[in-house]
Amino acid sequence: TSVKRPVAVKTLHPALATAPTFFERFRREAEIASRLRHPNVITIFDFGRAEDGTCYYVMELLQGESLKQIVKREGPMSLRRAVRVIGQACLGLAHAHNQGCVHRDLKPHNIMVQHIDGQEFIKVLDFGLVKALEQDEDEQLTSTGQVLGTPQYMAPEQARGEAVDQRSDLYSMAGV
Repeated sequence: TSVKRPVAVKTLHPALATAPTFFERFRREAEIASRLRHPNVITIFDFGRAEDGTCYYVMELLQGESLKQIVKREGPMSLRRAVRVIGQACLGLAHAHNQGCVHRDLKPHNIMVQHIDGQEFIKVLDFGLVKALEQDEDEQLTSTGQVLGTPQYMAPEQARGEAVDQRSDLYSMAGV
């Protein structure tokens, strides 16, 4: 209510928050994601932990549907349309990469297609698995060997639990 506009609130399952390092990892990843400022990236206004232990993000409320929903309903896109959609998603992803962030869960579910002034406008969503590349290996709470993401779009090194970087996101985007 403090931002005086409609927002979306995403909560994470309370059972996840019981892991010893979960909230610290959540806090760090939310802080990194909230620094991203690009028209093709979802804006996160706030994040935290409620009194009952529920972790949450407060973000802009988008009107539209996911790329997954569109393709499921309409079938394959024309090449021209696909290039426009993926091109905009890549602009948002490039911004994240320039800020030292790797998304780690790119998939059609996390690409929102909105219609603004008769044009398709794309937002990349769900930076909840974001990884900051500037962290020292000793500081990383998401350790090598831990596999996070959606297997169908995952780069091989990510699926093996190895270190990921921007190239892993590019592999996933190619799958999209």
